[in-house]
Amino acid sequence: MSWPMYALRKEWNRVKRQVAPWWAECSKEASPPIWSGWPPR
Repeated sequence: MSWPMYALRKEWNRVKRQVAPWWAECSKEASPPIWSGWPPR
């Protein structure tokens, strides 16, 4: 399954409070530039 980055981010923003309540405390460590090239092609 291939997700465009925009769709993946939109879905993550929709569910993150339910599936990762810790995210608000740790989110600065996983900034978008780190993941912009994921997954590698």
